[in-house]
Amino acid sequence: MNDMIFHRGTKGSFDWWANVTGDDSYVWSNFLPYLEKSVAFNPPNMAKIGSNVSIPYDDSVFSPSGGPLQVSYPNYRNPFDVHMEKAFSDSGLKAVSGFNSGHLDGLGAGTLTVDPGAEVRSSSEESFLQQAMKSTSLRVYVNTLARKILFDEKKAATGVEIETEGGPFTLTAEKEVVVSLGVFGSPKLLMLSGIGPADQLEGHGIPIVSDLPGVGNDMIVSVAQALDTPINTDVLFQDQVFLFTSHEMNLETNSGTLTNPELHAKAVEEYLSNQNGPLTGVGGEILAWEKLPNREEFTNQTKRELESLPSDWAEVEYLGLSSGSNPTDQPLANNFMFLTASVFAPFSVGYVNLSSADPHDPPIINPNSLSSPTEVQVSVAAIKRLREFAEASGVRVREVLPGPNVKSDAEIEQWVRDNAVNGYHAACSCKTGKHDDPRAVVDSRARVFGVSNLQVSLETPEQTHRIASLTSTTGKMGNYDDPRAVVDSRARVFGVSNLRVVDASAFAILPPGHPMSTIYALAEKIAEDMLLS
Repeated sequence: MNDMIFHRGTKGSFDWWANVTGDDSYVWSNFLPYLEKSVAFNPPNMAKIGSNVSIPYDDSVFSPSGGPLQVSYPNYRNPFDVHMEKAFSDSGLKAVSGFNSGHLDGLGAGTLTVDPGAEVRSSSEESFLQQAMKSTSLRVYVNTLARKILFDEKKAATGVEIETEGGPFTLTAEKEVVVSLGVFGSPKLLMLSGIGPADQLEGHGIPIVSDLPGVGNDMIVSVAQALDTPINTDVLFQDQVFLFTSHEMNLETNSGTLTNPELHAKAVEEYLSNQNGPLTGVGGEILAWEKLPNREEFTNQTKRELESLPSDWAEVEYLGLSSGSNPTDQPLANNFMFLTASVFAPFSVGYVNLSSADPHDPPIINPNSLSSPTEVQVSVAAIKRLREFAEASGVRVREVLPGPNVKSDAEIEQWVRDNAVNGYHAACSCKTGKHDDPRAVVDSRARVFGVSNLQVSLETPEQTHRIASLTSTTGKMGNYDDPRAVVDSRARVFGVSNLRVVDASAFAILPPGHPMSTIYALAEKIAEDMLLS
């Protein structure tokens, strides 16, 4: 998930979250202990990576008592990383010692959720769930569908109706119900249970328990563009039909590792025998973040909207990769580089609706990407910036896609609309807010408004009831001043009791970048609140 990239949002984004919810516990300095709690930091293994490589890092931003999630660096640096560092640096970005201090501005090596012992992914399932199953009486029901949340006459959540191979059953809650089905699943279950926009519930014949217009709405997604750059050496390279630029370099990039049987076998052997090589990473470990420097062509509206964001808000993330999809039936040549840009201009808002009252039917999902003129203009500017990086890498560039014929802003915009994909960082479909926010779904303790005993939570509880997941905001958190808030700042769903939503759907806002660290931290915070309650 998130390419295993682990970093924290900016200080200003969490201060904004606190302002939106009216809860100072989300201010950066107060939220930081929860960001630290789940994570054990491991320095890079320079003996394996190589002494000719420098990886600046700052271990002081991590807690020595954090864990069990392992965060580290892969035991390998792609040969083209040095060229990406040069490209970013020569284009005005400064080197930094990581991206976990509350600042996203500059270039550096990103931390990944990698267990350095066996050089394997450290997941919520491995680090939290397995631990909890060994040390507690936790019971996990697999191949089981949650049909709806049950309430008593006082709108207190009392349990969940489920369906499994043995038939329908009811799980009864002693205290609360915690929902953690992700940015699409959490609003779906709330609506099936009678919590959501009244008109939609009535249209599907679902009795209304709590009329919350924000359930399934205000979904924010990040948009990613990619420029693929085949780097030509003496090895012939292949043009691709997805987002590529191509560079001629006296360097191989390992881009053929996943599709060339000989290269793949070599990489597998290197990984299994020495925990080294290209399979230990994600294909490129140098990240860069910035506010776009060239803004003259932005409209006044775009400038105003971008200026409304916190001053430290990163608008774009850049990543150079050697791995990418291969649209041909031939092995990918070993000379490709993929330049990607992820845009964080959160002004396009999507929605999640029910397709029917049948819990087996998937929801209707419309991310509404690129519906905001600001997001479109930032995307066009990001493509231009990627072209600058390709030129600044110190090699002669021949661009494959978008291609030399895509020149004007109008042509770039059309190419973006045809080729951009979602970044799979959706959030805020059950957003947190004040309960003047009619669209908030849960409060700041993940409790669903309008009922009792129900929380929205992350998926992997452990002995201390810490919960970890990788989802985002379609049941957003809020105070009830925000008409679209679904939960309060304790993740409690408005209009009910004993119900919380705890996953990325309950985010009040979607901080710039990859949301993984924020999801773990939110789970830690709400788990603590549940224990104290």
